[in-house]
Amino acid sequence: MTVAYGKSPGRYVSDFRIAAQLVAPLVNVALDRQPLERALADIAEQSGRNVVLDSRVTDRDKLVVSAKLLNTPADTAVRILAELCSLKSVPLDNVFVVTTREHAAELQAEEAKTAEAFRREIEESLQHMREQNREQQQSKPNAPPAKQ
Repeated sequence: MTVAYGKSPGRYVSDFRIAAQLVAPLVNVALDRQPLERALADIAEQSGRNVVLDSRVTDRDKLVVSAKLLNTPADTAVRILAELCSLKSVPLDNVFVVTTREHAAELQAEEAKTAEAFRREIEESLQHMREQNREQQQSKPNAPPAKQ
């Protein structure tokens, strides 16, 4: 089952993503006008995950958050705190990058291109393997057809 959320095409939460969230480290933060940078560091400490506040984000001392997040997956907590400051959280491999909305869009576009190239590469490899399998089956006249 795949469920689409949001307006962005290609932004889907799959069963795999939901399962990943279920095993994601949970964090607990109670913040009252805390600097965003400190709050993100606290989440990184609790979760053992990498969280980076991009250097493009200016006036860091003015970015303060107030929130109480209990038993919250680390990625969700980072995303919520970023949103409270009109920023975006972008997961890149095992790092959450908190950055400006503009730079987040660039990073997401790059990730989409990389994912599409990887998908094409896998598809080509599978097609090549199918062709090899077909050729092997044809070279064995009495062999039963391969299951696909």
